[in-house]
Amino acid sequence: MRQANLSRRHPLAAPRLLDAQPGRAGSAQAATSLVKRQVIEQGSVKHILRLLFVSQPVVKGLMNKMLLHMTTHSSSLEATLRFLLSSVLQACGAGESPPEIYGCSCSGNLSDGSMAVLQAKRALEALGHVAVHQPKVCHRLLREGFLSECEVQRFLTQQAGEDTGKGKQKMEAVTLCTPFSLLISLLASSIVAKSTALQEQVLQVLNYALQPLTK
Repeated sequence: MRQANLSRRHPLAAPRLLDAQPGRAGSAQAATSLVKRQVIEQGSVKHILRLLFVSQPVVKGLMNKMLLHMTTHSSSLEATLRFLLSSVLQACGAGESPPEIYGCSCSGNLSDGSMAVLQAKRALEALGHVAVHQPKVCHRLLREGFLSECEVQRFLTQQAGEDTGKGKQKMEAVTLCTPFSLLISLLASSIVAKSTALQEQVLQVLNYALQPLTK
């Protein structure tokens, strides 16, 4: 009687999720189609990344997950890298507008210098996280002309203006400048030179970005 009762109950048992799928081949095809699907529009990337620069930022674990989602596809990966690199250059005084931490500007909780350091710190931290998990970052950082010419020109002009003791420097050709070379130049900028933490973050980003080349 007990075996009979078990046999009657068996058809009523909830099926596993794998049983409802056509098979391993079908599962692989479904997974591939999901990976290829663009989840976040390229134009929306910068709006989401602004969450990095609010006075009370999003939980770090959640923000890191969003960064990985946004860097899965080539278009959103490049948009993310451009935004983070531009934020670092902006913090160093080479942006169109001064650095800003949302929620602090109006209340005056942070000075301009502190906001610049905090913006650079958060942008470099996010850039390092992306570089660790996305091997394609190295290719972008070594690409000439990855950032806009105006943006690079402002940074190089800012760097030449800061170096008053050695006279005018011969600025590198804007079209030949790569994000990797800009990150190296950041080490000589005044804001990074005064902060050991920022120096370490810049070096970590450079290290993470080069790791795919050593494999």
